[in-house]
Amino acid sequence: METSELICINGRLLPIAESGPPILGQLTGNYVYQHIHTLDHRPLHIRAHLDIAGKALADLYGQKLPFTQDDLLLTLARLLAANRRSRHSHTVGLYLFPYESATGDQQDRPDYLIRCHRTLLYRGYTLWHTRMSATVATDEHTPPGYPTDAALMTARFCRQNARRHGFDLAIHENGAGIVTGMGDAPVFCVKDRTLYTTPLAAGAPDSVMRRLICAAAVRCHLEVREIAIRTEWLGDCDEIFTADTQGLISIASLAGTNSKVYFSLMADYLGERLNDAELS
Repeated sequence: METSELICINGRLLPIAESGPPILGQLTGNYVYQHIHTLDHRPLHIRAHLDIAGKALADLYGQKLPFTQDDLLLTLARLLAANRRSRHSHTVGLYLFPYESATGDQQDRPDYLIRCHRTLLYRGYTLWHTRMSATVATDEHTPPGYPTDAALMTARFCRQNARRHGFDLAIHENGAGIVTGMGDAPVFCVKDRTLYTTPLAAGAPDSVMRRLICAAAVRCHLEVREIAIRTEWLGDCDEIFTADTQGLISIASLAGTNSKVYFSLMADYLGERLNDAELS
């Protein structure tokens, strides 16, 4: 990150070099996060992002969001403009730190940090241009379903370990052998033109992309079934895909499936329709 870049701390914009170690050091502590796709300096589906972050704060820490939706919209626009970001698509990180302020004092609402991440290759949502290989990683320790620092660190470790073994991505399974997702991203399987994904109650993470894919499928009159997907069932699927802030990511191959090459028909179809999907 360039030292001249501006970040937002509790509503104030200041250079990263002036923020000081206490604030940036919180990124090694407990936090709830959201990675947000912005377009034309506006976040896409911000209400859903705040719903997910707010629920995680309430369930895990008994705290509420420290800003209103309108306040966040203004702050994001200011931050992107101040950093001279184009009106193209970008990923922005929102991090909420519960309980303790930078000085260690107890408080009722969390501190928060917003920072600009990467500029995305495409404008809006789409299907990622490269198909990926994946392996399965067991995660028995991360609290299921919540976008926390622990979940993010676990996802990074699993992905780095997958890459060391020649794969691009790591699909997570819990101790019971249930596919939960890919970090904070959903995993969808396709069999006979029906989409399957693990329900939230079984440990799958809630995310804007999960909601958006389901909404796009319903809009296209496709059947979506929530079942606890077992790892051994992955080899029988016709297609597997996941998502990030850019859009859909199609899985071409999976470790342990005897060199099977998966289709990408449903991912192609839904990837062209994500921008038209609406969330309530």
